[in-house]
Amino acid sequence: MFKQFRLLALAATVLFAVAGTAFAQVTDEEPTVTFVLTTGLGAYEQGAFAFLGTEGELEGVENPDLVVKVGDVVRVVLISGDAMRHDFRIDDLGVATEYTASQGDEVSVTFVVTEAGEFEYYCSEPGHQLAGMYGRFIVEAAE
Repeated sequence: MFKQFRLLALAATVLFAVAGTAFAQVTDEEPTVTFVLTTGLGAYEQGAFAFLGTEGELEGVENPDLVVKVGDVVRVVLISGDAMRHDFRIDDLGVATEYTASQGDEVSVTFVVTEAGEFEYYCSEPGHQLAGMYGRFIVEAAE
């Protein structure tokens, strides 16, 4: 009986692990979409910290919505705009950069998105998300 319980518990653990599987895969492929963000410290709409868009229509936008389509190869580049540690994470997709170490440092992650949905990106340095460093990563259905 105990053996059956252990097998059932193992099966449940595997089921929950599969259900929580990320909908993105880190890759070395060439990106089809690139977002370049810098970090900011100041008085922003969401708080004292923010991710700031640096290019195109996202330039200067605080914690911009990052919109892609299923199947896109996405590269996110994070440049530290201050002397603090920062990173970029999307937990639901299993996506994360390394940490920046000092002002001007650049880190990046490239991944393929396989499922549509809306996810939160944020900085995982303690207190930064709470102080406003988060935004929406939106994955639309492929055309």
